[in-house]
Amino acid sequence: AAVDDVEDVVPVVKRIAGGSARTPQELKRLLDYVAREEGVQSIWCNLAGYERDFDPAKTKSVAEGWSSSWRGAPKRGHTDHIVLSFPRGTDVEQAQTIAREWGQEVFGSGDYGDVWRYVAALHQDTNHVHAHFVVEKHGIEQGRFLSICRYSELNFDIMRELHAEISQEHGLNIVATSRLSRGLIENAAHDAEMRAAH
Repeated sequence: AAVDDVEDVVPVVKRIAGGSARTPQELKRLLDYVAREEGVQSIWCNLAGYERDFDPAKTKSVAEGWSSSWRGAPKRGHTDHIVLSFPRGTDVEQAQTIAREWGQEVFGSGDYGDVWRYVAALHQDTNHVHAHFVVEKHGIEQGRFLSICRYSELNFDIMRELHAEISQEHGLNIVATSRLSRGLIENAAHDAEMRAAH
């Protein structure tokens, strides 16, 4: 299969490098970017444990509210900026349904250690429909700090698998693969990962 064909069936979930916020001003700029009018299909949030539509005029108050409880200076900031991408040609309404369900499952369900507040928007300003999630890393139920890495309760392989599973439930056939099976081995793979890949 051509590279483009493979890209069209593999769910992409990635952290935007430099997309975290350390100050209320940085968070407001990030929220303004995600909620910008150009190319945005819909904007929603989970600020108190349930999902609802989001008013872009509220970015300043959200930034002030989230940052009021921030303490210290985490290496990667107090927020994460995650992008969920869809294959070319994905119906916008279908992508919106999947993205909303995915965000609620990953950050709003409590199944991965806590519930984290987020603001999300579906963008259709490129050849791939994609959703942006700005997630506050301080949990609202147990105060657990969101850590997305290979060895944590929540990692990118799990998020890709959920993307594929939820997409398939809504008629979009995409396949989740691990970083190792795609040949991405920035850090040396463990023996167990190597055995599983073979």
